Amino acid sequence: MSTATPDTSVIFTWTWTTYSQLIMALIGVVGNGLVIAVYNQKRQSKSATNELLVALAVADLMTSILIIPVPGLKNVPSDWRGQIYCKVVTSAVFMWTSITVSVFTLTAVSIERYLAILKPSTYPLVFSKGSRSKIAMMYIWIVGAVLNSYSFFIWKSVDGTCEIVWLTPWIPELVGVASFLLKYLIPVVIMLVTQIAITVTIYLERQKLLQRGVSKGNPAFSSLEVKAKVVAMLRVVVIMFILCWSADQICFLGFLVGLVPLRIFFGTCLRYFSQLAFLNSIINPFIYAFTNPNFRNGLRQLLLCSTAKDSFKTTSAADIDKTTSLAISMESRNLSDEMTAGGNKQEGIRPSDTPLVRI
Repeated sequence: MSTATPDTSVIFTWTWTTYSQLIMALIGVVGNGLVIAVYNQKRQSKSATNELLVALAVADLMTSILIIPVPGLKNVPSDWRGQIYCKVVTSAVFMWTSITVSVFTLTAVSIERYLAILKPSTYPLVFSKGSRSKIAMMYIWIVGAVLNSYSFFIWKSVDGTCEIVWLTPWIPELVGVASFLLKYLIPVVIMLVTQIAITVTIYLERQKLLQRGVSKGNPAFSSLEVKAKVVAMLRVVVIMFILCWSADQICFLGFLVGLVPLRIFFGTCLRYFSQLAFLNSIINPFIYAFTNPNFRNGLRQLLLCSTAKDSFKTTSAADIDKTTSLAISMESRNLSDEMTAGGNKQEGIRPSDTPLVRI
């Protein structure tokens, strides 16, 4: 009597989703790599804002690498190797961790700009040039890993395939609601509230200066315009994040609470909405290039291997604060201090034919 050896050969099928993910991955790796290089080529221009933008690019770079399609096992072993394969590879836990970090980092950028413009006295207590931004990013990565760690407990190798096994029926609903709130809704609310508050504040300050007859060449007005440009760039980044991720997050929540059928989730959600969500990891470099002249100059310098020392200067919180201080001094002499610096289901789910599993 002979014992059959399990077939552990790999399977890989080229579909439009695999082509799409591969193209987006390549663009994301190049684009986010250039962002990291541009923002790091001038050490003296580093600030909390720039460090957070670099951290955002790092998270998006990792996401771009991790969405590269890889072959799957035709028959998953039932031993420890198969368990690790299901918990790490099939669950895509590292990819979803980097995506969560990207969301939280973008939220941190919005908070940083809010404090710098609306709460300048509080800003130094939260953000400063140096280690605080790095410490914040360390905590963001830890929290991102913890929030996605449940994948290690629900994915198992069963009868030659990777399946999701919930311990009790109410856990999927808990995971769905918690994931939706912590990874999407709360960050989106924070981004929108801070962006609206910043936009309104800058608009009111601009109107105040115009009513007092301050020329647009005045340092106070120039400082305000610098702030407005940075905020406008971040506003586009936030809007694109919401457009790319909303459908995927809502569908994921609906699936775990039982409102979205299995057929729709592994069809529409994974094949269409996930592709739209992955687009967010490659789009930020294009936003920077179209909305930030300083970034374009730095990119041109980097690509042309220029050695000019002053051809690129990123807009940073420190730069804004220096310009604002000069503006306050001049305005206090001319306007008597009228302007101040502003400031899946239950057991048995077998998604082996899906483009990328989302649990």
